[in-house]
Amino acid sequence: MSGLGIKLGSLFIRQISKPISNIIKAHAQQHEYFRKICISVAQKVHKTDITVRMRLLGEEGTAKVRPLNDKRAIETGATFLSETFVFAVAGSIVVFEAYRQRQKELTRRETVEDDIKTLQHEIEYLKRKLREYNVRLDDYTPLKDLNPKVLRLDENGDSVDLTVQVQELNDRLDALERVDTAKEGDAEEKK
Repeated sequence: MSGLGIKLGSLFIRQISKPISNIIKAHAQQHEYFRKICISVAQKVHKTDITVRMRLLGEEGTAKVRPLNDKRAIETGATFLSETFVFAVAGSIVVFEAYRQRQKELTRRETVEDDIKTLQHEIEYLKRKLREYNVRLDDYTPLKDLNPKVLRLDENGDSVDLTVQVQELNDRLDALERVDTAKEGDAEEKK
């Protein structure tokens, strides 16, 4: 599924979760069984709220908590359940999106690893072919504007630390420049 489709779907679910929470509130007013659930939830939430507040204020011991009246308990319980529903929907969307992104990244990494393995295999194949044709590998110089960040191989196909490789290339370039300047100096002496 495309990223745009998922985002539109999650927006749609978020938008319909608010009317569903309003339906939960209305349902609590009309149905006896659901009303009892709301009253029970509201009384527990109220008792926990008062207990936490008393402990934060430094009051020790168990204080007697007056229960809420039925009308307020139904309203509080229905609000709590509807907000819990909205939070659960939003939280599940966030978790799903994080999971989807993680899977996308894992797939991308596996693709990159497969590409690297394929390239390494091709390099080995080309080295074998060059050895068959007795081609020297010494005359190869990499382009200066390339800066590989993933992989660099030596003549044997082993990974090489990039700093060591760069230093070796700089040493080779210096040696070539010295040879060129020496040849120019010899050519001028002969004139």
